Amino acid sequence: MTMLTRIAGLAALGGFLYGYDLGLIGGALHGIEREFDTSEEQEELIVAGTKFGAVPGAFLGAVLMLAYGRRLCIALDSIPYVVGPVLMALATEWWLLVLGRVIVGMGVGISAIVVPAYLGEMSPARSRGTIVSIYEVMLGLGMVFAQLIDWALGSPASEEDDELFSADEGAEAMSASMPVPASDGELDEDPGNWRWMVGIPAIPGVLLVLALVLLTESPRWLIMQNRMADALRAIHRLRDNKGSVVDDSSTAEVEEELLMIWDSVEKVKAESAEARKAAATGRESSKQKSEKAAAINASHDTNGGGIPVPSSESNGNGKHSNQMSGEADTARSDALAIEQVEVADTFWKASKEMGRDFVELARGGNQRALKLAMGLAFFNQATASTAIINFSVKVLEDTGVSENNSVLLSVPITSCKIVGIFVSLCLVDTLGRRPLLMLGSAGQTIGMLLLAAGYASGSSAFTLTAICIYIFAFASSWAGGFWVILSEIFTMRLKSPAAALSTALLFAVGAVTNIFFLSMLRSLNEWTFVIFAGIAFGSLIFVYLFLPETKGKTLEEVQDLFKSDRWREKASYETSWSSVLCFWRRKKTLALAYVCLNTGASL
Repeated sequence: MTMLTRIAGLAALGGFLYGYDLGLIGGALHGIEREFDTSEEQEELIVAGTKFGAVPGAFLGAVLMLAYGRRLCIALDSIPYVVGPVLMALATEWWLLVLGRVIVGMGVGISAIVVPAYLGEMSPARSRGTIVSIYEVMLGLGMVFAQLIDWALGSPASEEDDELFSADEGAEAMSASMPVPASDGELDEDPGNWRWMVGIPAIPGVLLVLALVLLTESPRWLIMQNRMADALRAIHRLRDNKGSVVDDSSTAEVEEELLMIWDSVEKVKAESAEARKAAATGRESSKQKSEKAAAINASHDTNGGGIPVPSSESNGNGKHSNQMSGEADTARSDALAIEQVEVADTFWKASKEMGRDFVELARGGNQRALKLAMGLAFFNQATASTAIINFSVKVLEDTGVSENNSVLLSVPITSCKIVGIFVSLCLVDTLGRRPLLMLGSAGQTIGMLLLAAGYASGSSAFTLTAICIYIFAFASSWAGGFWVILSEIFTMRLKSPAAALSTALLFAVGAVTNIFFLSMLRSLNEWTFVIFAGIAFGSLIFVYLFLPETKGKTLEEVQDLFKSDRWREKASYETSWSSVLCFWRRKKTLALAYVCLNTGASL
C-alpha cells in the first residue's frame, strides 16, 4: 500500500467520522426522548453539543499541530472520538449525552483543522483535488450510513407505515397523524438501540491511532523544526512504496522538492520575523519616548514664571549611559524577535505563538480578508444548513410522516448533499467562486420559502422536496466554496490562525442555530423558514458587496485584491455575471438534468 493511498484512507476515515456524527443524532433522538423523557430544549442542547465542543476544538487543533506535528495530532484526535461515544452509550442522565457530544465536538474541531492541513501538505498537486474531494464525499456517505443505521436499529414499521407519505396532505390530517410515543414499547422493539447508534463511532475512532504507525509526518512541519534529514525521508516515503533509497533521478526530484518546501518555509519565517520585529521596535520606540519625557519632567525645575532650569545631574555620562541602555534594549528586542520566529515545540509556547498571530491578524494588513472570512463563516451556518439535517426527522414528522419512515426519508436528503458536493467540484473552477455562492444563496432562499409553504400546508412530499432543494443548493455552493475561499485570501504565514478563527465562528453559529431551531419552529411554525430564507438572501447581498472573484488568480493576486478597492469596481461584477451567462449557454442542458435528477430523487 502506497503512502498516498494511506493518506487517502485517512481522508476517508476523517470525513466519515465527521459525517456520521452529523447524521446519527436525528434518528437517535426518538430513543433518547423515550428513555430520559427529554424536553425539546434539552434535545436542542444535545444536538448543539457537538458544535459547542468544536469551537475550542478548532483552536486546540491549531495549537496541537503547531506544537507536536500533524501526525501525532491526528492520533490524539482518536481520544475524543472514542471517549465521547462511549460516554453517550453508557449515559444514565441526559446531561451526560450533552457532555459526550461536546467531547465528540472537540474531535470534530480538531480534525476540521488538522486533516485538511495535513492533506494539503502531503498530497501532490496533481491529485490534491481528488484527495480533498474524498474527504467531502465520505462526509456525506458517513451521514447516509448513520441514517441507515438509525433506521435499521429504530422502530419497525407498522401497517400504517406502508405508505411513505400520509394519504391526506391537509393541515388537519397532519395534526391528526402526528406520531405519539407508545408507553408499552409498541413503536420500539428495543428501547436501548439508540445506545448502539451513538456508540458505534468509537470503533473507527480507534483506527485514528494507527496514524502514528501508517503515516509519515508532514515534510513542511519537519523543516519548520529544522529536521531536514527526517523531512527528506518523509518525501522519499511519499515517492516510493517502501520508503527506501531510490535511484539517482528520483533522489534529485525528492531533493528539489525538499528545497522548494524549505524555501517556502524560510520566506514565511522571514516575513514573520520582519513583522514582529517591526511591532517590537514600535513598542520599544513608544516606550523610549515615554521614558524620555518622564526623565525630562523629573530632571527639570521650574521657577515662578514657569521657565525650566536644567538640573546639574544631566551630563555627558548620563547621555552615554542612556545610549548604551537603548542599544542593549534594541539588542534584546532583536533577540526576542528571532526567538519568536522559531517554531513552537511545546504546547504553551505554541499557544502564545498562536495568540500573537491572532493579534496580528486583527491589526495587520489581513483585516479586510478576516472580515470577509468571518462574514462567510457566519452565513455558512446562520441559514440553518446543519440544523435542517439534524432536525429533518422532526420536520417530516410534523407533516404526517411516521417515525420510522421519517428516519428513512432523511437518506435522500443526505444523498442530495453528496450530489451537490460533486456539482460543486465541477463548478468551483468553471463558474467561479463568487457567482457560485450567489446562485447557492438564491437556491437556499427559494428552498426555504418552498419549505415554509410545504410545512404550512402539511404536505410531506412537498416538504421533503423543498428540503432536498435547499440542501442541494447549499452543498453545491457554500459547503465547499467557503473552504476554497478561506484557503486563498490569507497570506501563508497567517493562514492557520485565520482558519482556526473562522472555523470556530462557523461552529459557534451552527451551535446557536441548532439550539434555537426547534423552539423557533414550535413558536413561529412556518415563519421559522421564512426567517432563514431572509438570512439566506442576506448572504447573497453580502457576497455581492464584499466577495471578489478569485477564479484563475494566483494566491498573490488574490491577496493583493484585499489591499486595494479594485474589486469594488463595476467591471468585477460584470465579469462575474458574464461567466454565469457564458456557463449557462454552454451547460444549460447539464444544469437542467441536475435539477430534474434532484427533483426526481426527492419525489
